[in-house]
Amino acid sequence: MNSRPFFQTSAAGLDPAVATGVHRLFEAQAARTPDVCAVTQGEHGLTYCALDRHSDALARRLRALGVGPEVPVGVCLGRSVEAITAVLGVLKAGGAYLPLAPEYPAERLAFMLENSRAPVLVSDPAVWTRPLPAGVTLVSLPRFQTSDDPTADDLLPDPGTDGAGRLAYVIYTSGSTGQPKGVAMEHGPMLNLLRWQARTLPPAVGARVLQFAPLSFDVSFQEIFSTLGTGGTLAVVSDELRRDPRGLLRFLAEEDIQRVFLPPVMLYQLAEQVVNSDFVPTSLREVIVAGEALRITPAVTRFFTGLPGCALHNHYGPTETHVATAHVLTGPPDQWPALPPIGQPIDNVEIRLLDDDGQPVPDGTPGALSLGGACLARGYLHNPELTAARFVETSEGRFYRTGDLVQRGPDGVLQFLGRADDQVKIRGFRVEPGEIEAILSRHPAVKETAIGVASDPSGGGGQELVGYIVPRAGVPVPAAADLRRWLLDRMPDYLVPTHFATLTALPLTPSGKVDRRALPRYEATRTEARSASAPPTTPLEKIIARLWEETLAIKNPGVRDNFFEAGGNSIHAVKVHTKLAQALQHEFPVTALFEYPTIAALARYLNPQAESPAHPDTGHSIQERARRQQQAAAHAARARLAAR
Repeated sequence: MNSRPFFQTSAAGLDPAVATGVHRLFEAQAARTPDVCAVTQGEHGLTYCALDRHSDALARRLRALGVGPEVPVGVCLGRSVEAITAVLGVLKAGGAYLPLAPEYPAERLAFMLENSRAPVLVSDPAVWTRPLPAGVTLVSLPRFQTSDDPTADDLLPDPGTDGAGRLAYVIYTSGSTGQPKGVAMEHGPMLNLLRWQARTLPPAVGARVLQFAPLSFDVSFQEIFSTLGTGGTLAVVSDELRRDPRGLLRFLAEEDIQRVFLPPVMLYQLAEQVVNSDFVPTSLREVIVAGEALRITPAVTRFFTGLPGCALHNHYGPTETHVATAHVLTGPPDQWPALPPIGQPIDNVEIRLLDDDGQPVPDGTPGALSLGGACLARGYLHNPELTAARFVETSEGRFYRTGDLVQRGPDGVLQFLGRADDQVKIRGFRVEPGEIEAILSRHPAVKETAIGVASDPSGGGGQELVGYIVPRAGVPVPAAADLRRWLLDRMPDYLVPTHFATLTALPLTPSGKVDRRALPRYEATRTEARSASAPPTTPLEKIIARLWEETLAIKNPGVRDNFFEAGGNSIHAVKVHTKLAQALQHEFPVTALFEYPTIAALARYLNPQAESPAHPDTGHSIQERARRQQQAAAHAARARLAAR
């Protein structure tokens, strides 16, 4: 076994504060626990000693090809022990690894290689089957071997490749221009993260950690190095199991997994499986979620109720900083908030919450979040203009503008409010989709949900909310009217989606997040109301029905259909009121549409002398009418204000 006398160690192992590269944490751990299993996949695995030597061998090959400091190296491999070896080998050679997901389109992969200027690609001929870009050398990593290489002692790269300011990895994320942008991350911020995690979440030697995230998602770095730097064992899960919540649940139990890093969507899916099967992987001690806003659904509550010794950690941080804040949920799960906070900054991270003028906002006021301190990436690779626009130099230091809205409580705990560019304005009100999703996901027939927008078909250039739902298996798909009625009991009317669309599954990014851009476009074209009630017969009923059709983009509404359950809202009510008053040459209060929301009831209110024996008055009970009368004035006043 190799000894490495040139780095410092402490009782807890190599101190990230004095380490000069994240791979050094692994090397120090390999020196302490050479015979502990470092990484496993199925029946195959490598001890710390074997993984150290295999990655040294790759590092030597890469150095011979000119890889060194600041040189990115593409890594395009499936989920495997070899992929972990490749990441370590690139870092040991002094280079920066560039993850290339094999499932990405060829055009996107070619762009990443060209944009990064990577001269070497580590892959497998069975994985990389397309022509290589000019100037790129393919290094085929040998298939994993269980025995140690006795000739590996002389394969160490030059230790001069170290440096906390050196490039560690480049991860490409979606860009607003349509082309991905490469986030260039140095070793220093990652060492700060690992030091914080070793202090707050110290795993025992041999603790088993799921390797779930793809290399193209920055959480994979946290999985790999927080485990391999502290003596844990990485259990690599196959792509098939990664997409199978039921199978993954069994895997967690069979492999005795104690720690998992998951996107919230997968947590929800696992929790649903627990609810359906009453099977809980009792080995779990820590579940860490990141990537998008966390919601505590009834299934999640039940999941953790069955795991009294397991904590739920909510991590927040964009790719440009990795983890920046964290919050731990402990205690009775049924007392956890529906939308948990993102907590407080990790060690050596600074936050600023600013208003539209760039001034600090007081506690309790939403502000645009900027992050500074030890967490910052270098910027965007080969893109100084974008780097300067998002990484801003101030008198207080360098800060990254996240584009997220956050609110700080009096206790210093941060609450995530959503993306500033995800915000939509509905009827004059600012709406955060996450708030609606948190409530809608609690509907007993809804398994998963996402909120989108569609153009208002009644004209005016406004937007309407669309609720995309994945129903629970074996449960009838709820009607849109039923969903609206259920939501109206739990939130203001302007937060209730006008339209609903049923999906078999929510579209996901390769990192497991909900891909909002891939949600099917909802065309609010005129559709059948599918009314079970009788059609309008009197002249007044027909006038009201025609205005419903024009305003709500529906066909053939029935006289007992409810205006608001058919997709109407307070703005729609104002439009119908204005047109109906003009058509009848008769003024009446807009509150009437809230008190009499059916065609038959409104027609009878407007013309009480008219007889319509086929459609008796279908107004509400006295108690219901009283409740609606109390709400009507507020609805109407809010609608008028929003319409200005």
